[in-house]
Amino acid sequence: MPRIGRQIPHYEHVDLNSLEAVFSADRIYRYSLSMRYSDTLIDAERREHAAVIMKNPSAADEQQADATIRKVETYIYHRFPGVRWLHILNIFAYRATDPADLNAAFADNGAMYVIGGENDHVIGKIIEDCDYIVLAWGNSSGIDRTLYEERVYRTSQLLQAIPRSRIFTICGRTRTKHPLHGLMWGYDYTINPVGKYLDDK
Repeated sequence: MPRIGRQIPHYEHVDLNSLEAVFSADRIYRYSLSMRYSDTLIDAERREHAAVIMKNPSAADEQQADATIRKVETYIYHRFPGVRWLHILNIFAYRATDPADLNAAFADNGAMYVIGGENDHVIGKIIEDCDYIVLAWGNSSGIDRTLYEERVYRTSQLLQAIPRSRIFTICGRTRTKHPLHGLMWGYDYTINPVGKYLDDK
């Protein structure tokens, strides 16, 4: 079984009663994690939806976050002031904290096993209705390079149906080949239009 990392509380402005996760029956896969920011007087005008597409799920579920999810929840709340609903997606739906576990599952069972049979359907369905889509899957970070590049290409194809004006990356002080991973976001990092990135895929 893959190692699943440590859980921590969700960000304080997340309505814990709103959390919804789509898992496979055996919880090997997490296809999406959605949440609503709490209703407060200062946030009364929030109406929009944002999706963040990352690498692969780890410990976060309907009850608890992990370090990456907590960082993303906090960043989106502060930097996208119109967003009420946040949806977390991943290019691989296989739950694992260590890339070696994902690689082992890939070696034993093939690409679709770690991508997840429902993943493209879930991604396509959710991003269709989002006001903002933030690409945040990062570099391969130890995942089989060929598998990773092929999966990024396929995900980029899914995004071709979405107006470019709705797709963004978060940019820090160091340029990376792929969109900066959500765990690496600094709260002062800039929100950039996707620009040329998808054209190169």
